Amino acid sequence: MAAASEAARFEKALCRAGLDGQLSSTILKNEFNHTMEIPDPVAFLKEKGMTVMILSDEERAAFAAAVKPVYDKWVEKMGKNLVETARVDMGVK
Repeated sequence: MAAASEAARFEKALCRAGLDGQLSSTILKNEFNHTMEIPDPVAFLKEKGMTVMILSDEERAAFAAAVKPVYDKWVEKMGKNLVETARVDMGVK
């Protein structure tokens, strides 16, 4: 369990690097002694021609409203506790 938790924390930080300021990069460096090969993944993707969209609070709210029926359906199937745990982990209100 400890190894799985550690691996999950590493993977989460790796996936979020560049999307949360320096938080994930700091976790990778300080907790795992890992330095990102590409220190700013978002800038790297933009340099390669990719369009990167960062949603505003208003855009996120509109998206959440649009998918609410799908969300409600899956909450029933997956269980409210699991969904709420994931929402807290992602910092979703």
